Parts: sequence; C-alpha cells; structure tokens
Amino acid sequence: MKPSLLLVLVLGVSIFTGYAGAEELRVGILADASSDFWTKLRDEAQTAAKSLDMTLDFRVPAPPTAEQQEALAQKMIDAGVKALAICPAKAAKQKDFLEALAQRIPVIVLFKEVPNSTDLAFLGKDNRESGRLLATLIREVVPEGLKIQVLCDDQTRPATQQRIESFREALGSYAIVDAVLEDKGDRMLGWANVIDSLESRPEIAAFVGMQDYHGPMILRAVLEKNRGKWVRVVSCGSDPSTLKGLEDGTVHGLVVDDAAGSAQAIVKGLAAFARNDKEGIEETKVATIPVTILKTEGTLSPEDMMNALQLQLPWVSEATPDRP
Repeated sequence: MKPSLLLVLVLGVSIFTGYAGAEELRVGILADASSDFWTKLRDEAQTAAKSLDMTLDFRVPAPPTAEQQEALAQKMIDAGVKALAICPAKAAKQKDFLEALAQRIPVIVLFKEVPNSTDLAFLGKDNRESGRLLATLIREVVPEGLKIQVLCDDQTRPATQQRIESFREALGSYAIVDAVLEDKGDRMLGWANVIDSLESRPEIAAFVGMQDYHGPMILRAVLEKNRGKWVRVVSCGSDPSTLKGLEDGTVHGLVVDDAAGSAQAIVKGLAAFARNDKEGIEETKVATIPVTILKTEGTLSPEDMMNALQLQLPWVSEATPDRP
C-alpha cells in the first residue's frame, strides 16, 4: 500500500519543525590576553555550555590590544553569538565601545570594572571573600603581632571598601595594620610608597595588595631593595611575574580568580541573557566570580623570618603581646 500524500506532508512538516527547533544557540567569551587561566576557563566553559545546549565561541585577541579585541567582537557578532562576555583589554578606554556594543547584543563585562558605567552587566571578584582570603594568607605567613601595610587604589570605591573591611575583620588583632596606602591607580606612586616604607620602616613585615596590579609593583620594590623572601608579598591577581615569584618564594600568597567557578558563573549568565531569562538576568547582575588561594612552598618559615628580622631590628619580639 502506497503512503498517502497527507502522511508524506505531515512527516515533511515534522522533520522541518524538528530541524528548525534545533537551531544553534551561540554565545561568546572574549578574553583580554592569552594565559593559563583563560585556557582553563575556556575548557571548563566549553563543557558548561554544552550541558546547557549552547555552542561557545571563545576568542583571544592577538596582539592583546583594545583595537584587536573590538575587531574580534564584531566577528563574533557576525558569526551569530546571541550574548557576549568580554574582559576588556583597556577598561578605562573602552567605555564608549562597550556601551555601544551593549545596544546591539547582551554584554557581560568580566573582571575589570568600566569607570563611570552603570548600565553594563558586570561579573567580578567576590570582594568580601577576597579580603578574607588575603587575611588568611597573612595569618599563615607572618608571625603574630608584627606590622603590615595595605596598598589600595581608592578607599572610597565600594569594591575596595568591601575588601579592606573584610580583610580587617578576618585579620582581627593578629597583626597590626600600620597604614593603608592609596595610589589612585598610579603604579609609580604605589611603587614609590613601598620603596619609602622599605627604606624608612624596616619593621614592616608584609605588604598586602588589594588590586591586581599591586602584586607586581610590590614585588619589584622588594627585590630592588634586596628584601626578597624576608618581606612578605601578598596580593590579589595572577600576573606572570607574581606567579613566578610564587615558584621562587619571593611572593608568598595570591588571591586569584577560580577558573572552574568563573566558567560556570559566566556561562550561566550568558545563557540567561541569550534566552532572555529575566530571573536569570537579575541573578547575573548581582553574582560574583569565585576566588581561591595560591601559596608558595619555597620561602622562609615564619620562624626564620622572625630570626632574620631580629638580626636587623633586635627590639622585634617573638610574636608576644609586647608588640613593636
């Protein structure tokens, strides 16, 4: 018996409908530069996107310039991405580009805040957790009762306020916060602040960087003054120079973005924007990127550090209530 024309038509419509329903949902992540962190995040994000029935377009600008990144963003839109997460190469200089891009496609800015922009969705570090973990590192690498100094960009910035407040709460009375040194984002000023303290305040046992750029800056100053390993370097961020410092023991601890957790949060946010999931979009707007700790294994122990300090400053006590 031959199949009826009606049956053939029904089957044809079903097949076409099924094919149309399987149209690819494409989302994108645009990094700021090549690094091990982005490689790990890419692999995790590919898996997360697949589990949500999406295809991930992941790209890295080469060279890592704002101009190259902006050209890639256009190519990703042309390739069909429905939502884009981008870590700006030069956040302070890309405000107009990012806001214009967000008029064409849902955009999530990653890790680097764009100054004076309130309309862009942003996924950045958990500031309170960052401060708590910085304090945890200080408790592990600095003997109790010694003096430390904190570096920050601007104490009036809400994100910086949260990190410092959480840091002080978690540190308690374990160590003395001798000073909070602001540099307003000026790297040379921040470096000069550390140099001045190293020259005039040899009792300072550690410097703590609240922003990612502080780690390399502190490390450079400490090495220039031949105080590597003696003076503790603890900071946010994962610059190549500080990662190398972890290996040789001149950097003692870093609070860094967790690649796996970051990938999950980013892909979840992209899915919400791409599918216009209003509840998911609102969750993304208040979400944060998880952070974790990296520690060195090749440095002086707190006891050796105390002995070294006592050779320079005999009045430094051995972590007793009689603090310097």
